[in-house]
Amino acid sequence: MTDSLENAQPSGEGTFWLYKQHDLLLGPVPYETIVEQLYAGELDGETPICEQGDRGGEFKPLKENALFLVPLAKAGAKLKVEAQRRDVVQTERRAFGVKALVIGVLSVAGVALIGALAHYLAVHRPWERKVVLPDPVITDELPMIALASKGSSDDEGVAYPSDAPESARRERRSGSARQGPAKPKGQASAAGKPSRATSRPAERDGLESVQSWDEDAIQQILASKKKTLHPCLTAEAHRQTNPGWSARVPLEFTVSNAGKVTKLWIDHHDYKDPSSELHKCMFNTLKTWQFPAYEGEQANVSMVFNVAL
Repeated sequence: MTDSLENAQPSGEGTFWLYKQHDLLLGPVPYETIVEQLYAGELDGETPICEQGDRGGEFKPLKENALFLVPLAKAGAKLKVEAQRRDVVQTERRAFGVKALVIGVLSVAGVALIGALAHYLAVHRPWERKVVLPDPVITDELPMIALASKGSSDDEGVAYPSDAPESARRERRSGSARQGPAKPKGQASAAGKPSRATSRPAERDGLESVQSWDEDAIQQILASKKKTLHPCLTAEAHRQTNPGWSARVPLEFTVSNAGKVTKLWIDHHDYKDPSSELHKCMFNTLKTWQFPAYEGEQANVSMVFNVAL
């Protein structure tokens, strides 16, 4: 159809034209310039034009002039193809931008994952065979309860706090000279059940004192709580390098009238220092124990643990 229009269209070569654009009167320009502006999209079918020398001087839309029908159709087709091409290019650019963003995010995630994996391998070193230490065998002996001023173990190797009474030290030294530990008042025999020590006099340095703790209640708490000290002993055993390591760990602690543990002594040359790991662990654990509150003389509790790998 365009070919038929072109063959039937009169030639506009050699003619000059005036046109209006944005309320401006432009021209005269040759016919070919009007066609070029149509192809460039600067003019369209609604652009008012008037041939120079037209006596009437009436401006009409370009699409109503037969001289411009074919160039107008060709220019419209060309501009439509260019618009479609621009849309395709923009779509491809947007898709490329999305792909680039996804690749960038995956790259960053991959670098982070590789870094985390490298850190894990450096710290845990899974290719190395891990040495699993066996848990030690822990046994305990029957606890003993006595007046705080009368300890059940000798003075040698015991770490006393700076405020330990001198009478306790003297009595411990004098007690070590006797054969075997002195049996505290109120303590049951090996075959008998511990008795309740409540409001009864006890002699100390020639003076009469009163002890009123409930020995049965203390023994019950010791029986239920003593295993909470096992992790401290297990940790200490795992710190040893000797596979056949073993130790006997006697300890003694004071139970205040409020029922809380306030002092700890460990009768072992490696652990009597309060700064040792075992001493700190045991003392921190003992401070969480709660005994019944009582009045009178304070009680000392003696326990012994045997640990062996």
